Amino acid sequence: MSMNEYNIRILYIEDSVIDARILIKSLNNHRQDSYQLDWVESLKDATKELKQNEYDVVLTDLYLPDAEDINVVTAILDINNRLPVVVISSEDENTIAMRVMKAGAQDYLLKNKADGYLVSRAIDYAIERKRIEKGLSYLAQYDSLTGLANRALFRERLGRALI
Repeated sequence: MSMNEYNIRILYIEDSVIDARILIKSLNNHRQDSYQLDWVESLKDATKELKQNEYDVVLTDLYLPDAEDINVVTAILDINNRLPVVVISSEDENTIAMRVMKAGAQDYLLKNKADGYLVSRAIDYAIERKRIEKGLSYLAQYDSLTGLANRALFRERLGRALI
């Protein structure tokens, strides 16, 4: 089943009602039937949603009433580190974008350039990159032929057991 054949569950964290409406309308105009989008206005509300519901991706602003900068990304990933995070911000600063990406975000888009097509593409790519990361992580710890734990995983678990 391809990503276009089912609803992608999106949690959108944005405290600006105007920015949220613009993005939601833009996404709906681009691929209306492909997304189920829930919108919250703070990290606190997002935390509650992430603990209660399953999402495929998180779209977030960097500056929220209760958190800002990379703290937003790290807080989301502390709840679920397998969840792709796409940042949509008005900050056109490469150093911030790089810090956010190093913190674990999958993509960084500028609000004034983020139309429905670009955001939709970023969502698809973020989900695919996370899926590939998960596969690579598995292959680093398990034998691809037998599915059994490899030596590296054995040593890691033995080390934890001896502590």
